[in-house]
Amino acid sequence: MNVEQVDVMLGVSCCPRVHQSHFVYRCSNLFVGTLQEAAKEYADANLRVYSAEIDAVIDKADELGYEVITLPEADVNKIREMAIANIWPAMAEMSPEMAEVIDMFEGYWGD
Repeated sequence: MNVEQVDVMLGVSCCPRVHQSHFVYRCSNLFVGTLQEAAKEYADANLRVYSAEIDAVIDKADELGYEVITLPEADVNKIREMAIANIWPAMAEMSPEMAEVIDMFEGYWGD
């Protein structure tokens, strides 16, 4: 994003009014793209941190007195399919924004 685009996004542009809507539209598309990229980066970082914490607990399970139970892949798949079939549609009905999120999940995780 260049300085002109930032100026338009902040409403301080000196562009003639006839061209301003074009720049605002262009900036809004860049801003949405930037938010989507940031959301993906956040999700990826969150997954890395969460996975590292899980690994730390598993590594210390005996010391902490935990029993680690790993579900068979078939059971994990069944739970996932149940969530996709039953929970995701109900969540998508909550709002148009939630429907978009569920669409993104479905695109990322598959049908």
